[in-house]
Amino acid sequence: MIVVAACFRIETAWIPKIPGTRVVRVRIGAPSGFARAITAGGRPDLLISTGFCGGLDPRLGTGDLILATEVIHHGRAIAIAPELLTRARAALAREGIHPAPGRLVTAARVIGKKAEKERLHNETEALGVEMEAGRLAEWADDNGLPFLAVKSVLDPAGVELPLSKPGDVLRHPIAAISAGFAAIRAGRAIGRGIGTLAREFAGGEG
Repeated sequence: MIVVAACFRIETAWIPKIPGTRVVRVRIGAPSGFARAITAGGRPDLLISTGFCGGLDPRLGTGDLILATEVIHHGRAIAIAPELLTRARAALAREGIHPAPGRLVTAARVIGKKAEKERLHNETEALGVEMEAGRLAEWADDNGLPFLAVKSVLDPAGVELPLSKPGDVLRHPIAAISAGFAAIRAGRAIGRGIGTLAREFAGGEG
């Protein structure tokens, strides 16, 4: 059994149903809650953190996938097992999917401004920033659970996230529509990538 964890429903909307795979939604900053959700069906053989991220590397665009080789959270760097990465990259490559391998950084808040993204990229050399993978990676590492993180870029490095405060949708309707299209593109990329990994690691037929 593998468990795929994400925060928002739209992030998992395009993930196909694969035998041996369970998709759970995790709340940001609620470790006891996500631990219960992840282990509700028994201890999984693999935990995959997925969802949207902000791009930090200017070479990445909306819908590009990042396969984390390392996750940084509160100064702690959790390395992903090389054998898992090798197997994941091979499975994805067979389907013509070529994620960018590299570092992810987990932040305590939304990093949406271009200047903030540039500063964080310079400080960490991370490809993307998000808000859940670090906590999940730490928990998995502390409990000896195999872990992968696959994130899809929603807002690239050169794009500011316009909808970070209540009321922004009403104040910026065009930006809201654009963000919606970006979410669909990023979500479809998640579905294709996670579907491929689920079939590889869970052995489902899909």
